[in-house]
Amino acid sequence: MSKVYRYMSRATGSDAVARSFDRVSRVPLSCLAAALKLINGGTRAAIDEKALEARIQQLRPYRPSGPPPLALADEDASLGLSIIVPVFNVEAYLANCIDSILNQKTSLTYELIVIDDGSTDGSAAILERYASRPEVTVVRVTNGGVAFARNEGIRRAKGKYLMFVDADDYLPPDCVETLLALAIRDDVDVVQGSYWTVDVGNTVRGMQVFDEFVASRADASVAELSGYPWGKVIRRDLFRNVRFPEGMAYEDSIVAMILLPLANGYISVKQPVYYYRENPRGLTAGLTKNEKTLDAYWVVSRLLSDRRSLGLPPDSHILRQVKAQFGALLYRRLANFDDDVKKAVFYLGCLQIEALRKECNGGRPGDRGDALDYAFRTRNYALWKLLCFFEL
Repeated sequence: MSKVYRYMSRATGSDAVARSFDRVSRVPLSCLAAALKLINGGTRAAIDEKALEARIQQLRPYRPSGPPPLALADEDASLGLSIIVPVFNVEAYLANCIDSILNQKTSLTYELIVIDDGSTDGSAAILERYASRPEVTVVRVTNGGVAFARNEGIRRAKGKYLMFVDADDYLPPDCVETLLALAIRDDVDVVQGSYWTVDVGNTVRGMQVFDEFVASRADASVAELSGYPWGKVIRRDLFRNVRFPEGMAYEDSIVAMILLPLANGYISVKQPVYYYRENPRGLTAGLTKNEKTLDAYWVVSRLLSDRRSLGLPPDSHILRQVKAQFGALLYRRLANFDDDVKKAVFYLGCLQIEALRKECNGGRPGDRGDALDYAFRTRNYALWKLLCFFEL
């Protein structure tokens, strides 16, 4: 739903009223979008790619080469799951997170690997209370970011499956049983669950419910997929040639762009299995205030390169994902940048999409009727801003 729908839903508490306002608002917005299409008559703006890249390189340099694949530990046949928790300065929530993992109601075996990513608060002291437990491994590393911490956890993991938990989030008691039992029973690569959204005081503010389905592959045209690494179990073998992009923000993009396309067998369940905390002081909330936000563009370049190295063919699925990354999501992430930076990133995104479209033999025929796709095809910055602002 659009931004108008969400605003009216919060303001009135009525889904019917919100839907009505959404429908009514689309008429003038559609007229404005049509006018913006006529302004350039479908002609594409000329682009100096090198100059645009130099502009954002000044703010956020891009280093395309990454470390080699992870050297995984030998699998422990008796261990079903390794739960990986990266930790950085989350003393207020850490004990709740760790306790929720250790108090799972299941007969299935799992280990907990906590990577303290150079915390400077009381997180290390809290972790000391758990370090002596046989099922817990606590590792302290020099601060390298969440991707580095997750990769370090993957390297040490010995379970057949992996689960990622952010240290300010927590699990319901049946999470492991719900996800891992299905993964083992059906021998699939990924099982995702629904999740609750909570505030800093653990009050539930909402719930994201995914449809129940079982498929041979993760296909967004069949059902809604979760693009987060948390809230699911993932077969560890998928990481033999894959690692989270270190030193970059929005590293979670690897899930939708690489891990899910690699997966053989995917299960989704309606049952919530995760409490996701909307933390106003968290890493994601703070990203819009610094240059790392430009990784919203660079991480796509990096992961498209990684896909080619892995032999993943370009197709309409990845084209849609990239357009989604460069749509309202990118617009929100660039909110605090000057217009010249936003325009540079938009134009570079258009070039990425154009190159990918050629690899995909033009994309899907139905895309041409999509207004956002039209904005990318014609490099229409004003139209892109309108569509992304209202999330149409």
